Amino acid sequence: MSFPPRWTDSLGANTLNQAVSRCVPKWTNGLHDYQVEPLQLVLNQEDLIFISGTGCGKAALFIIPLVVHREILAHPELYPVFPVKKNAVVIVITPTKGLANSIVSIMRLSHIHTYQF
Repeated sequence: MSFPPRWTDSLGANTLNQAVSRCVPKWTNGLHDYQVEPLQLVLNQEDLIFISGTGCGKAALFIIPLVVHREILAHPELYPVFPVKKNAVVIVITPTKGLANSIVSIMRLSHIHTYQF
């Protein structure tokens, strides 16, 4: 009996990196090594607490899953069958308007619709 692939196995890591390289070509080196495993957990719908310094790429942990879901839905023939959501949503709560504005700008560059309150 064959089980569906999981984001947390090597096929998941390869699929994640492939989708990121197709969707974010300006990241010529791809994801940082320390981002891959947390992203796999997020895509696998597992709980995660990630702590890092300013400018270390924490925003990728909620932006990239949206990008990956969209990419696989748009090009299913390029990827193994992974569970993806058609209308994936992320809610981000920030302590300052400045940080919120920064996150909204990054998400809009990725063509992700945003609402800011």
